[in-house]
Amino acid sequence: MSSDRTRLLALAAPLMVRALYSAFCTIAARRRRKLVVDALKALPGSALYDDGRLADVLAPRDVTDLHVVFDFDRTLTAHDAPQCHDPLLRLEDVELQAALAPYWRFSDEGGPPPCRGRPFRCWWDDVHALLAAHGVTLAQLSEAEARKPCYLRDGAREVLKALVALKVPTTVVSAGLEHVIVGLLQSEGLEAVSFLDDDLADAKRPTRVRVLANRLVID
Repeated sequence: MSSDRTRLLALAAPLMVRALYSAFCTIAARRRRKLVVDALKALPGSALYDDGRLADVLAPRDVTDLHVVFDFDRTLTAHDAPQCHDPLLRLEDVELQAALAPYWRFSDEGGPPPCRGRPFRCWWDDVHALLAAHGVTLAQLSEAEARKPCYLRDGAREVLKALVALKVPTTVVSAGLEHVIVGLLQSEGLEAVSFLDDDLADAKRPTRVRVLANRLVID
């Protein structure tokens, strides 16, 4: 009888260990999911887009495959903050500003005149070429940005830090200027890196915020 019990225990022990491990993983996954949901709900204004269903959008028990993507201007930044391409408007070059003026006419029917009938990426292609032609440097752009910098909305820094701490892949996308976004996030104590410079070594469980935006190469 004793040997039978020993054999049964020997057979049952691995199953018990696996069951306990599975239960632990389930509890840990649910706890992490709750932390992620709470972090996203903490962003002011999230209720406007959530309607109480944020938790339902995420996986039922886990957030392993979750990737959070934020827009930058007026999403992570305050509703009345300058936008990250605004430094272009503050460059002190009369001829450059005259050349750029048609590109700011977004409210015109059909959009900015120089881009009508062309792929919209032409906006940045043309603007980039104008900046290069007029000899604009990143130092000048940084100086223009410093005069009236953009800033994060209340709670955005904490949400980004929480997502990084939970190792949730987080990307900020924008049609604005890459160096402005990366610089602002870094000034807020966040480890931010350009999407173009990321070696993807920790893409599955990153410890930094990745930024996908327009890079100016003008120096």
